[in-house]
Amino acid sequence: MAEVKLEALTVEALRAALAWDGEVRLRATKASPSSLIGGPKSSKSVNAAEAQCLDPELNLFTHRKATEGTAKKPVETTYVRITRQGIQRLLDSTDTERFSDLLSAASGANRELLGTAIIPTIASKLSAIDRDIEQLHAEADELVSAARNFLADRQRVLTEGCQSLERRKLALDALLNDSPIVLGPAFDKSVGRSPDPTGATPQPKTEEDVDFQRRICIELAETLKQQPEARDAIEQAFYACGGMEPVGEPGETVEFDGSEHESKNRFHRGDSARVLRRGWRYRAPTGEVLLLVRATVEPLSA
Repeated sequence: MAEVKLEALTVEALRAALAWDGEVRLRATKASPSSLIGGPKSSKSVNAAEAQCLDPELNLFTHRKATEGTAKKPVETTYVRITRQGIQRLLDSTDTERFSDLLSAASGANRELLGTAIIPTIASKLSAIDRDIEQLHAEADELVSAARNFLADRQRVLTEGCQSLERRKLALDALLNDSPIVLGPAFDKSVGRSPDPTGATPQPKTEEDVDFQRRICIELAETLKQQPEARDAIEQAFYACGGMEPVGEPGETVEFDGSEHESKNRFHRGDSARVLRRGWRYRAPTGEVLLLVRATVEPLSA
């Protein structure tokens, strides 16, 4: 609040000085038409305003000191005259719509100085307004661009969501229909796999798609364990859903690995064995691998 009051007192002194062609007394103990600032010596704000008016770096006024009064009671008085810098400071602190009031209050030489300073000041304020307008236009363009990007992103998400729903529908149809819908090349039972299992089904693109694919494959694998007689249909559905790859092929010779193989016969790790029924593992696009069905093997001599 002290700084605000100080500025107000200084600006008021500058405004009052416009009416004087010549020198005027800067301060009086009491407010007076012939002085610019009035107030007791005990007033800190008035003292600060007087110091600011006389600050040589600001150069708001030219000033001279004079000794007045009587020989017994001499009084030192400061007389001032507003400068070009003081007029500019007054213009900078005044709204442009009040410039006409300043011109009306000014007299003589001060009016001429004020008139020459008003035009560049108005031009400077207009330039500042133009910069603000340009900044507002730039911010508006950024907002419009951000809104367009947001809408484009939402459109992309919605499109991918629709595609995801369509893939789910096809996968569920493959599980529920008597004649499974194959999303890729037809399943070749003589070979036991799709001609191109890697390209048979569109790969899931979102985390939601991956979760759905994983859940379906796990449920199918559990169904295969419980209903081995439905192996052909379930393996067909594996290829329809995607993400599944076989572990071993019937008749293939492998080294026994308990993590991938199972048998009713006794095996040690590394023993040779023959695959009876293929196993299945799920491999997600994220790199996650789940062995869902172990391959069934038997001794080579069987």
